Amino acid sequence: MRGEIKVVRNMSKFMTPDQISEASGLEPEYIQKILMHIRNNPEESDAWIAARILDAD
Repeated sequence: MRGEIKVVRNMSKFMTPDQISEASGLEPEYIQKILMHIRNNPEESDAWIAARILDAD
């Protein structure tokens, strides 16, 4: 999961969520969750964001 977060974090700099979904094969809803956590907590590591997503599910 941390790898997916890193990919989304990097791709979000130059792609829309829909483009990220198409390129990565990840579900749009999952990408939105990741982007929400990245925007709300930009200083947090990918591991912490992964933990937050897992705790929320």
